[in-house]
Formats: sequence, structure tokens, C-alpha cells
Amino acid sequence: MRKEFALIMIVCALGASSAYGDSQINITQSAGQTVSPIIVSNGTNNVLFQVLAGGQVIIDEFIQFSGSGLTALRTYVFPDSDGTIVLEDFSQTLSQKSIDADTNTISNIDDNEIKSNAGIDVTKLSSGIVDNTELNYLNGTTSNIQTQLNSKVNDGTNVGSGTGLVFKDKLGNDLRLKTIKAGNRISVTNNVDDITIDTSSVGIPTMVKLGSDVSTSSTACCVDATGLSFSISSGKLYHFKFLVRWDSTNVNRGIGLTLNGPTTTFLNYDVIYPTTRTAGVIHNNNAYNLDITTGTTPGIGASPITSLAIVEGLIQPSADGTLIVRFQADNAAAPVTIRANSIGFLTEIP
Repeated sequence: MRKEFALIMIVCALGASSAYGDSQINITQSAGQTVSPIIVSNGTNNVLFQVLAGGQVIIDEFIQFSGSGLTALRTYVFPDSDGTIVLEDFSQTLSQKSIDADTNTISNIDDNEIKSNAGIDVTKLSSGIVDNTELNYLNGTTSNIQTQLNSKVNDGTNVGSGTGLVFKDKLGNDLRLKTIKAGNRISVTNNVDDITIDTSSVGIPTMVKLGSDVSTSSTACCVDATGLSFSISSGKLYHFKFLVRWDSTNVNRGIGLTLNGPTTTFLNYDVIYPTTRTAGVIHNNNAYNLDITTGTTPGIGASPITSLAIVEGLIQPSADGTLIVRFQADNAAAPVTIRANSIGFLTEIP
């Protein structure tokens, strides 16, 4: 087999000699194999081809086939097409080649040598515990993620001096808040953007307070005590009470107190005046704008003092409107004044 291979190589050497422009071929064979068993040289004794004792082959000193301990035929197959065989230290573009990554090592692959749309599955990176979907969650991140997490709310605190504590505690990652519970005659409405806490007007009094003095010298009925009033609704039953602080410029003159408002199903109220420090009068009324006056005001000596009158009763209006205190002077020469901080109470009866 070696001789057959040698003959093939000799034919190659003949072609090589012809390529060098030298048609003379010298073949030297050493039977004792003290030198190369077969040497092919040209006319100038340049060795074109050698078969060495160890089975190695050298062609034209530029190509060397070598091997040791070979026990079987080695076959090198060349494709039936033109091409160039390129060995080490010379670049060549590979095409139509299959490279098994299990039996080959590819090294020195840099970032710029990977296609921008290579689509490498992220589970191939590191330990592979992060998948593509999880990695895509990073989209839109503009700064260090841990720094952003550290700045997130991690606990809550109730502030201020109130006794109602909305924040309860932190359980794990859960900030727990207390709910708002409606009590007696209190409603809680959970709106889209806020919470409404409302007290029912039924059974709970509402209050008004007169902000400034109101005076009149008119003896005709009557003048509104603006500020001492309530809005009332048709069909509902109300209890009302007004505590009226008043005085006159003359201790011998008095005040007339009454009411005005919407039409009613019924109206009953009392007007209670002091006439002295130990006595008084009560006027019982069932209509608006009754012009009954006291005719006197309690006083100490010659100077009038501020007295307290009470207007109290029940009303069931048959129309919506305003229930308001009205007053008049007992004498035009003695103006009367309802003083600031007079108050009124209104209670809707269930």
C-alpha cells in the first residue's frame, strides 16, 4: 500500500516538476533504508518527494504528511469540485460545514462577532434561572434597580395628635390599614377617590350661632334675626329651640320674638321671657309672625342687662323652607338688640 501511495505521490511530483519547468525526474531507492526509502528529485537534485522510514511523506519540502504508530489505512477525501485547501495561519471563509459543539472548541468570540438579532435564549446565560420574559421586565429601567427598591415605601406611621390610628402595622410586605366603621347614626360611603363620613340628621341636633349683634327700633312685625335660622324639609318632624340673648336701651321696654317659615302641617311653640330676675311670662303660639312683646326688660337699677329668652317648639312643614327667628321693639324710642352668640338647635325626629 505504501508503494501504491508512493506511486501516486510520484505522479504528483512529476506534475510539480513540470510546474517548475524541469522535466527531469530522479528516483532514488535505498534498499537498506539508511536514508529515505524513496526520494524523488529534479534535474538540479532538489527533492520533490520523499517517503520516510516512519511512513511520513514530504512533498517538495513544503507539504509534509506525518504519522506514527499507524495500524490502519487513513483516507482523506477531496470533493469532486474545484477548491482550495487552507491550513493553519491562513484565513478562509467556511461554508456548508457542520461543526459539532460537543467535539469542538470555539474560543475568542467577541461581542461584535455576534449578530445584533441573534436571539440567544437568556436561559443560556449564567445559571439559567432567569427566562426571557423575566429579563424583559427590565425594559424601561432607568437607574440601579436595588437603589429604586430601597427607596420604596417599607413601613407606615400615624402622625398628628389624633386618637384614631389608621395605620395598623406591617406584616411581611403588607402595609395593613384599619377600616373605617360606621357608628350609630353615622354612614360611611366608599367612593372612587375618597371616603364620605356623614352623620344622619335624624335624632342628632344641629346648631347655629349668631355671629354678630342684630338691632331694630321697628315696632312693626317683624325683622329677621339673620343667622338664627335652619333649613327644614317638607313632611319631616322637627324639634327646635332658640336661646336668644337680648337687651333694650330702656329698662321699661321689651322685645317681641316670633318665627317665620314655610307652610306647615302643624306648628306649636312657646316664647318665654323674663320680666324680673325671679319672674317671667310665656306666650304659647301656633302661627308665624305673632307680635306679642314683653313690655319690660329685667334690669339692675337704671341700666338694662342682657337677658335670655327661649323660643322652643315642634314643627312639621308641608313645604321646604327656612325656619327663622324674627323680632321687634316694644317702643320705637327704645331699640332692642339680639346679641351675638345667641344659639339655636334643630333636631329631626325619627
